[in-house]
Amino acid sequence: MPLALPDAQLDRVRSLMSSGEFADESAVVSAALELLERRQRFRALVQEGIDAADRGDVVDHETVFGELREYLATLPSDAP
Repeated sequence: MPLALPDAQLDRVRSLMSSGEFADESAVVSAALELLERRQRFRALVQEGIDAADRGDVVDHETVFGELREYLATLPSDAP
C-alpha cells in the first residue's frame, strides 16, 4: 500500500534511514507505529492507575518498595 507523506515528513524518514538504524522507509514507519502503540498502552495503564487511586485501591510506597526489594533479592546477581 503506497503511503504519501508531505515532503517535510519524508525528509525526516530519509534522515532516520541515513543513520543506518533503518533499512528502508517501511522500517521507519514500523518503528514509529510501534512507538505509538506503546504510548497508547502506557496511557491506558496510567489511566488504570488513576482509576484505581480514585477507587481507593492503592498501596503505600513503603509496601511497594519493600516488595521490590524482596523480588530483587531473588534475582541472580548478574541479572540486568
